[in-house]
Amino acid sequence: MKSNKEILDEYGALIVTKILDRYYKGLRQEINKGIKNVNSQKYNLIFERLTEEEKGLLHAYIIENMNSLVFDLLGVFEENDQFKIYYESANQRVNLVEISEMLKAELITEDGWIKRFSKES
Repeated sequence: MKSNKEILDEYGALIVTKILDRYYKGLRQEINKGIKNVNSQKYNLIFERLTEEEKGLLHAYIIENMNSLVFDLLGVFEENDQFKIYYESANQRVNLVEISEMLKAELITEDGWIKRFSKES
């Protein structure tokens, strides 16, 4: 079985690379080059009017909110015992909340998952 650190790092890397980085990258492209999705193209009119500085601020604001959303989602598992999040391997199960000092903080600390695993932030 993997160590607690290995389990948490594997989970964190998945959250960052498969979820956050995907949206970080798409967001940057949409703000700078426009949205191709027909249902969301109305935002292009707004993006086109923004200066580069304003685009940067909008991007930073949305990134901060995305990070907060994931932080709060992980907090649901810490603050509500009836909801669990497990790593399972070789018929052994480990509760991620129990092996972390504070699961939600794993994301955003100075040496957290985003800093270590993101290629897009």
